[in-house]
Amino acid sequence: MTGIGQLIKARRIELGYSSRDLARHLGITTQAISNWELQGRSPSKAHLAKIASFLGMRVEELLGSTEIRLSVEETQLLNAFRTLTANERVFLLKMLGGVRP
Repeated sequence: MTGIGQLIKARRIELGYSSRDLARHLGITTQAISNWELQGRSPSKAHLAKIASFLGMRVEELLGSTEIRLSVEETQLLNAFRTLTANERVFLLKMLGGVRP
């Protein structure tokens, strides 16, 4: 069975993110990321949702209870969407047509 740290690292690399990118998103050090990925330690419950969201996964998947996850492209789109202002989000959703904010 694959550990949570191995799942985080594999997905992070698949998406083209560095450990520094993930650390910045979470507001923690790269050493903490390394502890999860290489030392077998587990992230705190407080970090699990943020990690899953950043990686386009569900917390359940990180914990090994499901195999459903977003594609690389879907994750990149979601992360880009999250950086938009509220007005930019509404505009984009209107441009997509039929999608309501």
